[in-house]
Amino acid sequence: MIVGLVIWIGKHIGPRKRMQIQQEMIKPISKKDEAGYLYAYHLTQGPRVSTQHYCYFKIGRSINPTRRVSQVIQKCNYQPKLLDIIPGKRRTAKQYHQQQTTIQKGDDDGRMLKCPISHRVERLIHMELAALYPITGGFKCQGCGTTHREWFRVKRPMVQVQAADAGGEKWRRMTDQEVWLNKIRPVMLHWIQYGVAASALLQALGSRSPSLDQDLG
Repeated sequence: MIVGLVIWIGKHIGPRKRMQIQQEMIKPISKKDEAGYLYAYHLTQGPRVSTQHYCYFKIGRSINPTRRVSQVIQKCNYQPKLLDIIPGKRRTAKQYHQQQTTIQKGDDDGRMLKCPISHRVERLIHMELAALYPITGGFKCQGCGTTHREWFRVKRPMVQVQAADAGGEKWRRMTDQEVWLNKIRPVMLHWIQYGVAASALLQALGSRSPSLDQDLG
């Protein structure tokens, strides 16, 4: 057993999925695996709008997430709401627009923090989310004609809003924002931390293969 890797894989993941994630982690890292951003959005209009019992999230990676989201508007005719771009500080819609303008002008000089080995990190995020939420939210797009993958359907957890009293317990379902902050975003942050640790180790070793897996712990 590879001790340094398994500590990154939560015990809430079943044995088969744990093995698949572990196998992904020990693959040699491609020289083409560039730094980038992980992003998340959901739709306010389109085929995967949240319902009373379920919410849907798109998780992807890009070197320019805001441009990628704008393509969804232009090519697919959907209305996405960008939830976050990671790494980076949380930004308002106006700040996202300002960042997009800066990148399109070519003013990004590399000072913006990016996630290393972002392709590997994205894959690990998708694998854990697929283990937690196995019913995919992917769909064939009528706008652009392609199949949109990497969508996840999440059943809204119930949360107690009032202590038990004579009238009994009162519960409600989590909002989209609560599900995002409590269920989805922590998974993304976890694997981004792994990407940073793995990249630092590989640079120290001068290698593209995480052969000294025990050091990742």
